[in-house]
Amino acid sequence: MQQKQSQEVVLFYNSLLSAERAGVEVLSGLLHETEDNNLKIILGRFMRDEGMNCQIFSTLIKNAGEEPGKKTGDFVQKVKGLEKIEAKLALLIKGQEWVAKQIRKNRALFIYGSEAMLMESIKIQHEENVDYLKQLFSIS
Repeated sequence: MQQKQSQEVVLFYNSLLSAERAGVEVLSGLLHETEDNNLKIILGRFMRDEGMNCQIFSTLIKNAGEEPGKKTGDFVQKVKGLEKIEAKLALLIKGQEWVAKQIRKNRALFIYGSEAMLMESIKIQHEENVDYLKQLFSIS
């Protein structure tokens, strides 16, 4: 049972690693697109957080005895396909919401307290990002 759970956890962590890599790439692109200095500061913070999350997921995967995947999520292409920065930011919000939802949905996979704590922190981080962006752009 624990072996099966371990494989599920690794698959889950790799899916989030792929998503976080995509987040880093998307945020990097948005940083270059925006001229709003306040938004640049926020996006830069989000990008650093996503990068740290990549390190966390890579470490968790290695701790499970596996090698982290190399994929970057297709989210990057979805965002690049949009022309206006407002549309890109709206999709960024959806991406941040997706990560938080995936963590909530898969809580049963985290059998170690430290992993559960890390996942909860990453979930909260994404929820805060969503709240901040929605407030910034008056989105409900």
